[in-house]
Amino acid sequence: MQVRAYNFWASMLGHRRYPAVADLSRGGMRDFGPRAVLLDFSQRVNSPRIAYLGEELAQLCGIDAAGLQSLCEAPEGSLLARLSAHHPQVLTTSSPTGFDSAFVGPQQTTIFYRGIMLPFSSDDATIDYVLAVVNWKEVAGDASLEPVPTPGLRRAQQRGMVVADWADGPGSASGAMPEPIPAEFPPSTPDWMEALAARPSQPLQSLAPSGSEYALVLVRRTASGSPGLIGEVLHDPALLSLAAGRLAG
Repeated sequence: MQVRAYNFWASMLGHRRYPAVADLSRGGMRDFGPRAVLLDFSQRVNSPRIAYLGEELAQLCGIDAAGLQSLCEAPEGSLLARLSAHHPQVLTTSSPTGFDSAFVGPQQTTIFYRGIMLPFSSDDATIDYVLAVVNWKEVAGDASLEPVPTPGLRRAQQRGMVVADWADGPGSASGAMPEPIPAEFPPSTPDWMEALAARPSQPLQSLAPSGSEYALVLVRRTASGSPGLIGEVLHDPALLSLAAGRLAG
């Protein structure tokens, strides 16, 4: 779901630094809108207003999607309230930011969640809106959470738990049986990191001399600190524009 949300965000960039919040429509978010919240930072950075709240996310938090005005009003201990710990990073990095974690909810179920924060702007200069798209699964029973050394999902020791699968996956509205959850949740590793790890590094001089005037390349820094070329990214004007904007500051 996070990949679909990111692709939606990237398709709106054009030649802008950030997608225009005015172009954001509920129709375009139909794949993930029920599990999304649009935060408005135009008035208060520390207490953003809620411009849109998806029905499934509101239901999980036990609130009316139309009745909540700001993030600070979210019920204590709810998933929505937890998002206040994640949105500062996207404002700092000025780029899409992924996150995942776990906590024990008000109903004493362990909620594992993962999502992405996507920056939007009304003037293409300042991030004044952030779209958060979140997915979750609940584990009912006695769960002991242990911190892990990375920001990945925490591990849970399970003892006869009843499990509900990810909110938009098997075992949700489809009625299918949920897939069993392993005894431990290892730190999550994005698929793209695993794919890049399998590619060998090459000297920077191996980059082809022909091609577009401007190009994006992926470089891996080895343990010794020396850079190695993984490859050239297929030419994408929107992606190149985004990278150029980051360099230009």
